[in-house]
Amino acid sequence: MRRAVSRWEIVGFSINDVIGSGVYLLPAAAAANLGSASTGAVVLAGLAVLLLVLCFAEAASYFDKPGSAYLYTREAFGERVGFQVGWMTWLARVSSVASLSVGFSRALGFLWPAANSGVGQGLAIAVPLLALTAINVVGVKGGARTAVFLAVAKTVPLLVFIAVGLFFVSVPLATSVAPREGGNLGSAVLLLLFAYAGFENTAAPAGEFKNPRRDVPFALIVQIGVVTLIYTAVQWVALGTLPGVADAQTPLANAAARFLGGWGGLLMT
Repeated sequence: MRRAVSRWEIVGFSINDVIGSGVYLLPAAAAANLGSASTGAVVLAGLAVLLLVLCFAEAASYFDKPGSAYLYTREAFGERVGFQVGWMTWLARVSSVASLSVGFSRALGFLWPAANSGVGQGLAIAVPLLALTAINVVGVKGGARTAVFLAVAKTVPLLVFIAVGLFFVSVPLATSVAPREGGNLGSAVLLLLFAYAGFENTAAPAGEFKNPRRDVPFALIVQIGVVTLIYTAVQWVALGTLPGVADAQTPLANAAARFLGGWGGLLMT
């Protein structure tokens, strides 16, 4: 493998792995389960995931080969456990890509309602996956640069949403959101852990990183800090600017349209 990916490209790669379409739907689902307490829950979830990130960061500092969790468990516990973790990782990636692709089609529905069902939904799911697959087949450098571009493309609108939305937050509204009937802590925990997931894949292509033993731990620590701050601020702004946030199909687009106008909803889509 050609070692072509630099430290800051790994940071972008890591952030891109975690911040997916889920963050654009997270505020509604978290509010439905926890109401106003969802902002604090986002912070607590970030701290809990930090413990896992530190474990991965330390393990990554010992290896410069690809594999991530599969590699670490195989070396520590043997081939059988490594085999099981490898397959579980593969299944988790397939199911998460499937769910996030559906989430993407739902978010796209703000701009193109046909993306919510039928052929339109199929196209909204299949076309991006085929395009991303083609980019990664061409070469690792193109894949890394695309990941960095996507990280920026997803993060900048969120930063705009936060920077402007903070001035429109109604504290009484943000602190008075009631959870939907039937919401529960267990569902919220699974949801939040899913939103933070993806960091474990940062070291998977370590054989193509220039200095993985030093750069992967750095990228993981930077990533969890950036993602926790963004998720917390996004949740607070959504709660404080969008009445009925728990029932919104596209919460960030709806909230942005309220305080930025139509172009804000388009930007978040």
